[in-house]
Amino acid sequence: MEDLDKKYHLVAFSFPCVDQYYIKDKDGNVIPQKMTGGISCLNVLYNIALLKDDISSYIIGAVGNDRNGEKALESLRNVGVNTDYVQKQNRNTNVFHIIIPEKITEDDSVEISEVSPLTGINTYNLPQDFRSELPEELKGERIILCVSNFEKGTVDFIRQAKKQCADCVINLDVTKEGIFKNFSKEYIEEVLKQANIVQINGKTFEALCSKLDLEEDRQTEESENKLEVLTEEDEVEQQNNESILKKASSKEDTDKQNKENIFKKISLKEENQKDNKFFEKFDFDLLTITKGSKGATFLYKEEGKTRKLDMQAPMVYDMKDPTGAGDAFNSIMTMFYHDKILEGNRKIDEKFLKRSFNTANKFVGLVVNQIGARIERRERTPKKEPRQHEK
Repeated sequence: MEDLDKKYHLVAFSFPCVDQYYIKDKDGNVIPQKMTGGISCLNVLYNIALLKDDISSYIIGAVGNDRNGEKALESLRNVGVNTDYVQKQNRNTNVFHIIIPEKITEDDSVEISEVSPLTGINTYNLPQDFRSELPEELKGERIILCVSNFEKGTVDFIRQAKKQCADCVINLDVTKEGIFKNFSKEYIEEVLKQANIVQINGKTFEALCSKLDLEEDRQTEESENKLEVLTEEDEVEQQNNESILKKASSKEDTDKQNKENIFKKISLKEENQKDNKFFEKFDFDLLTITKGSKGATFLYKEEGKTRKLDMQAPMVYDMKDPTGAGDAFNSIMTMFYHDKILEGNRKIDEKFLKRSFNTANKFVGLVVNQIGARIERRERTPKKEPRQHEK
């Protein structure tokens, strides 16, 4: 029998949008491809709902009252995410234009714009002033709240959720400089102070540190390097998502590369490195700095001390579109962390990070081998009937 007292719900506070994809051929011609729902934290909810059918998921936010607004929510509903608390606003839904070169050469070779390459029209519409109450059915519950914006109202909603929930873990995904560049240093710091788990890519991390005036102090570095080889015992058995993860792990060359994957563990003996200063300043449980095909750096606490773990990406992907890689990576890390706290264990350690990283890279390999950040799946009925409530 399920212990409802330990159940965690996934919740995203966000403004759903759509992503319009294009291919740019060798002559520079831009050819429209498919349109899908977007926004990083919603891609995370989508992926987890796709992989696991025993976690209830909710979106709380606002969308334009138009066809694109419906498109933004459609695929989420199809995998069982509850969109019942998304308000419809009298505006156009945001559209982001993602232009993929015919041949991917680097992780950041994709162009993402708010302006249509075909019409020259800016399709980004600022959300109207938005305030939302936590749904009654989530009050007193345990939640993981996923956020990937710094928009007005985000901090207020986070504070409300922390007061009204039995436990509220904040998962913040900082995807690009644009989501924080127009906010004050003080406001950004207030958002960061609320977070428990943070993922940010390397270039955005540098921009954020500059915004926060975190200068790197390049004194003498005293560090120890320890090389370890990932063994088969570190492979995680995730039964609930085997329909997708088994497909990835069945590739013989992938398995071989995973066995040869090398991890570098660095024991920090000084607190003046930029990433360490950032981690210590905001006292996160886990900070992940992603580096595309080069892997990721994790900072976490172990026995009261800050630890840093650099992991090299074990696979070379047949990449068609890298835009969903970070969200796919975050999805697996969040899913593993959910399972960990469900067992009453919040400890982040090297073993947990290795297992999570290994599986995350397999899933990323599937996502980047297609156009779009979401792997399409057959429609599934919602996990629970939405409660009747006032609109």
